[in-house]
Amino acid sequence: MPGFKYEGAVGLGELRLLRLLKGDQDQIELSYTWGSGSTPCDIVTNGIEIEVITHVYLALQNLRLQKEDRLLWIDALCINQRDEEEKSHQVQQMGSIYARAERVIIFLGQSTYETDYFMQYAQ
Repeated sequence: MPGFKYEGAVGLGELRLLRLLKGDQDQIELSYTWGSGSTPCDIVTNGIEIEVITHVYLALQNLRLQKEDRLLWIDALCINQRDEEEKSHQVQQMGSIYARAERVIIFLGQSTYETDYFMQYAQ
């Protein structure tokens, strides 16, 4: 994420969370806090504009609520992808992160006629 710097390293037993700010406008804004290949799109994180892949941008648009912020853990954003030690440590914790999550949402991408048809059939 050019221009964005992760503050500090994630310690043992810690993870980085982000707050997806409420709204219904086009611009996606995030702030993160500490807790126990496609076209890039711009989002704003802690006041800094950064690029994310389209898949992440679309997921954020679909996850954003109009009237309240949402606290999330998204590996592509919450793990410093340039820090191999942090990535290794965080990947080892993923099972625990998912097991203790209140809710797990998997974003498979933008819907198409075919995926809509399949989901309707699966119900």
